[in-house]
Amino acid sequence: MPTHSEGGAACSVAAAEIVVVDTSPVRNFVEAGAQRAFAGYLGSRVRIRVDVSREMEEAAGSLPGLQSFLREWPPNDPVDLPRDLKQKAADILGFITLDDVRHGKNLAKPRRLEVIDTPALIVEMVRADAMSRELGNKVWRATFSDRSKWPAFDERLRQVCDK
Repeated sequence: MPTHSEGGAACSVAAAEIVVVDTSPVRNFVEAGAQRAFAGYLGSRVRIRVDVSREMEEAAGSLPGLQSFLREWPPNDPVDLPRDLKQKAADILGFITLDDVRHGKNLAKPRRLEVIDTPALIVEMVRADAMSRELGNKVWRATFSDRSKWPAFDERLRQVCDK
């Protein structure tokens, strides 16, 4: 989830001027029933790329809550990349073997954008009282299908932002 804040990188989504969201966090929050908290926290700063919008519409067929959520969200029309960047992105994605977050960080770094993964967003929202700890835990579990990662939620809540 790349973010941009004036004057440098953001340590949090709350400090970002613009938040570009991928499909995974939206699905995770919807699966956990936390879509209202998600939409409220991101507000009108959220941007969705056209390709991500299409991907979410396709996913809505198998996730009824997502279909309902997409009727009123996102608050802005999907944005498209300029033609030259679209080709560059296609070229890069054609060779990609890294996971999405690492790839996003690699693309965002030279542009001085901060990438905040879904677990960091969950923790930030719980700390900001944008959702309850219990709801945050549900989103965490929706984010990680590997149950061995579920106990890490409490540890992440104790960590402080060090950026």
